[in-house]
Amino acid sequence: MRPALFTLTLAACTTSPTLECPDVRLDDTAPPEAQPADTAPPEPPDRDDDGVPDDEDCDPDDPTVTLPGVWYLDADGDGHGDPRRSTTACVAPVDHVAEATDCDDLIAVRHPDARELCDDLDNDCDGLADEGVLGATESCPATSCAQLLEREGAAPAEAYLREMDGDVAGYACAADGSTVLFDWAATDSSALEDFEAHIAFNNMGVFRITSDGRLEWSDQGHTRDVLAWRLPVEIENDGAVTVEILYQGVSMEESMTFLHARAGGVDEHLLCTTVLNNTPESLWSDAELHWRPYSYCADQNGSIHYTWDNTDTSVDGPVHAQLEARIDEIGFTSFMDSTNSGDQSFLDTLTVRVR
Repeated sequence: MRPALFTLTLAACTTSPTLECPDVRLDDTAPPEAQPADTAPPEPPDRDDDGVPDDEDCDPDDPTVTLPGVWYLDADGDGHGDPRRSTTACVAPVDHVAEATDCDDLIAVRHPDARELCDDLDNDCDGLADEGVLGATESCPATSCAQLLEREGAAPAEAYLREMDGDVAGYACAADGSTVLFDWAATDSSALEDFEAHIAFNNMGVFRITSDGRLEWSDQGHTRDVLAWRLPVEIENDGAVTVEILYQGVSMEESMTFLHARAGGVDEHLLCTTVLNNTPESLWSDAELHWRPYSYCADQNGSIHYTWDNTDTSVDGPVHAQLEARIDEIGFTSFMDSTNSGDQSFLDTLTVRVR
């Protein structure tokens, strides 16, 4: 028996530009290529189904308890923690709280819920000290209305202030922070009483509120009389004092009216228009001359509405004194001699303020 003859033709599939190699599987029984298995890790156990794994859960059996919290040191025990000092734990450590709002963790009366006290501290952590308390009562006086304006952004209508001698008294405050020491207008008999409360000496023959609302004085009977009015400046001021006056002198040829301030033990004239030296001092008694300021610089005749502001060097006036020392007193003094000309003086308004 002759063996069979076979012819095998091989085509080079890698060299022909048009020939495609068939998918030749030598073993038709081989299974298809296996796909990669899913390798994702199993979900960690979460017994209470709160979304937090048991190994991170502060209580894996209580769905209301989850991750550890942040706790803040409360060193002063006021219930408000220090935001700069914290720790993480499932349960609050000793002296720790969940609230981080304390502005001073060393002083228990300083926290956002604290009531403002008169202690020069910002108790309620709002950036202001003693607001709403300072100046509101005699037990918590301010030093001036300007202090209240600076601290609170607005000055109250009235405030209790500590005077330089340590006493406490109520004062009116202006919107600009000035402390009103005296705000007077000649209106009626009650106004006269207010003015008289600061009179140091007065022997005027005529001293009254006129029917048209002016304070009038003169030496009735040509007796050469004196009026001395003094207002202590009891609020610390460093010279920041303003005086406003509306005054009129009539036929004041032999008479003198002075507006002056005492600073450092010396009287300084605030308003001077004439140096009067034609009236001999011998015409006045020693008791009257005691109230004369240091020189005969006074206002003679005419009506004047004058404001002296010791902090404003630009103010125009006959003589505008600038006092650098603390002002202790404002004075208003009038020497009346109507022997030859029937001299008279009138005062309409007088205001003294400290800034």
